[in-house]
Amino acid sequence: MPPATGTVTWLKELASVLESCAKILAVAVGATWTYLLFVRQRQRFPRAKIEHTLVQYPLPGGKVLLHLNVCITNIGNVLLQVATAKVEIYRVRPWEDALVKAIESGAQIIARGPKQKLIDWPLVEAREITAKGYFKEIDPGETDNLYIDFIVDSSLETIFIWTYFQNQSKRGRVVGWNTTSTQDVQRLDAKCESRFE
Repeated sequence: MPPATGTVTWLKELASVLESCAKILAVAVGATWTYLLFVRQRQRFPRAKIEHTLVQYPLPGGKVLLHLNVCITNIGNVLLQVATAKVEIYRVRPWEDALVKAIESGAQIIARGPKQKLIDWPLVEAREITAKGYFKEIDPGETDNLYIDFIVDSSLETIFIWTYFQNQSKRGRVVGWNTTSTQDVQRLDAKCESRFE
């Protein structure tokens, strides 16, 4: 016996309502996924990993050439565009007299920076690179290198290197990525220096 016309109509209406509910649920799930992925995890913004590699060469006249390779890797899911780069080298050792006196006297060590976590080391040299044509766009998973040479006095024993890349996609706000490393400077001996005479 065929179903009654009212039952068929009721089943069609029920199927239509269920289909609409399924579409609304799919949109809600998609919106939640998008929110969690792109807003909460900030997937719409680039992310970078920065590493230092330092090679040192003795020079005549009590100098050392520091050849710094700053490697920046795009570890995010969107294009990375760098606006500027800054590299600063600070002297850690030989210790500054004021720091030694403060340590010996038990005084509080003066920190610097917005989070007040770093000792105010003496600046040896700083570079800022802002050339528009210099920086390339870095695709997700790709790497680029910035090579910088510094000539410093061989009396330096330990240096602190700070590198900062400004995020171009955050226009109007000065934010970016930075890294630091500490390196011992190679001591010169007479044989190394005599090669350049």
